Amino acid sequence: GSVDAAFVRLPLEDAGGLGLVEVGAEPLVAALPTRHRLARRPRVAPADLARERMVFWPRAQGPGFYDLIVASVFGGAAPDIARVEPDTEHMVRAVAEGHGCAVTTQSRAS
Repeated sequence: GSVDAAFVRLPLEDAGGLGLVEVGAEPLVAALPTRHRLARRPRVAPADLARERMVFWPRAQGPGFYDLIVASVFGGAAPDIARVEPDTEHMVRAVAEGHGCAVTTQSRAS
């Protein structure tokens, strides 16, 4: 007589006995300092970020999504992480302060 449900960001590292239904998808975007050389481009390719200093969050907070970004943006190579922040809002603020670039979802960067 009851239903348990949660909204999560895929992929999950270990879904265990969970049934998953994807209800939406969102593009990844690069958050860049205003005066960064890539900031005026309409699109930034993953290769453009390969040698940039990055702002990330701790992998333990979302290992599946973290690994997805490392694989899709950095080809599985370890990014040059200049700063670790606890969440996207802090990451974007650190980018604005010039500590590096970040990759996040479009809605979280707005």
